[in-house]
Amino acid sequence: MSPAYDYDLVSSFPSVARDLVDIRYCDWIESSEYQPSAIYGYVKCEVTIYDWVIVSPIIKEDEDGSLITPTGTWETYLTKGEIDFVNKWEIGEVKILDGWWSIPKTKELPKPLAEPMDKRRTG
Repeated sequence: MSPAYDYDLVSSFPSVARDLVDIRYCDWIESSEYQPSAIYGYVKCEVTIYDWVIVSPIIKEDEDGSLITPTGTWETYLTKGEIDFVNKWEIGEVKILDGWWSIPKTKELPKPLAEPMDKRRTG
């Protein structure tokens, strides 16, 4: 049996990459408003993680370059997935300052890496 880290290195990338959509089938718009129909988003924002949160899922780099998961308020860049997580679990607030959003042009978006990644996973 392989050590756990071998499984993580070999299988984690393909399992995530297989579900990435082809962004050529999306329009990119710049907006400071949250875009619920976006498949992806990357925004500059002010995030607040409430003090009662024991382990924040939002990572920040501190002054000495260490990665920390603090509570409080700071300016950062987040993905749409991170914003959705904060909102779903009601662990904080996100004020979007500026962002880019990937809006699908069609209902069915191709996933060009699905087949090659499935082959990679099954060996």
